[in-house]
Amino acid sequence: GAYVDFQVENSDTKIRVFTTRIDTIYGATFVVLAPEHPLLDSIWGTKEPELRRQSQTLREEQILRGREDLEKKGFFANRYAINRFTRERIPIWIANYVLMDYGTGAIMAVPAHDIRDGDFARKYEIPERIVIRRPDGEPCTEEYGILEASEQFNGLSSEEAMDQMTAHAQRKDF
Repeated sequence: GAYVDFQVENSDTKIRVFTTRIDTIYGATFVVLAPEHPLLDSIWGTKEPELRRQSQTLREEQILRGREDLEKKGFFANRYAINRFTRERIPIWIANYVLMDYGTGAIMAVPAHDIRDGDFARKYEIPERIVIRRPDGEPCTEEYGILEASEQFNGLSSEEAMDQMTAHAQRKDF
């Protein structure tokens, strides 16, 4: 796996995610923070009390219902992050399916290649982008394949791409 930083737009704040599948990063169409993530203070400052209340409600539901029975819920944080690989502006969401005690409490969401992210994206009408296909041309859901729509990494296998993309992020200091 790899750590990757997403820059919060118009801010010095970086959202660090841990991913086991950096080969899917060109398919990341949003970033998600756990409802109690400490970066929420630096993203919102003292503004947006309604968003803080919504975060608290999501967190309380996580605690009351446990992780298994939880309906995936979330909301747009009114902020954007920059995917440093694609240079795209992608929305930041707060959601109850991301846990603060797992990884960094933040994920890059890749709905075309992750079932949980896909369910959430379809519920909230967030776009999906296919970036990995099996040799037969079918999109991969969670398995490895061949990269497409991934700039200089097109045509690489997932395994090759993970090594090269991690090295690229290290060289570029993100």
